[in-house]
Amino acid sequence: MRSSLVSSANHRLLNRFLLCRVTSVAARRLHRDRWQFAESINQALTHISDLESSASAAPRPVVPAGTEVPNISVDIAPDYATMEVR
Repeated sequence: MRSSLVSSANHRLLNRFLLCRVTSVAARRLHRDRWQFAESINQALTHISDLESSASAAPRPVVPAGTEVPNISVDIAPDYATMEVR
């Protein structure tokens, strides 16, 4: 089952190293106590593979001419300064 999740997530992120990094960060953020970590990884892969269908189905917003659009960057690296120690 994990291989099918990886395969479907690989269609979203073609770079396998980026897929590994995004999956590991997402799994750590999704992980809850009393869950097996494998379930968190599966959930992260499911979310990554679902991004493609939801992103392509969502309409893009129309920005009026002359409107300044801010540059938004996504940081996938964890913030080690605020990370809890368990």
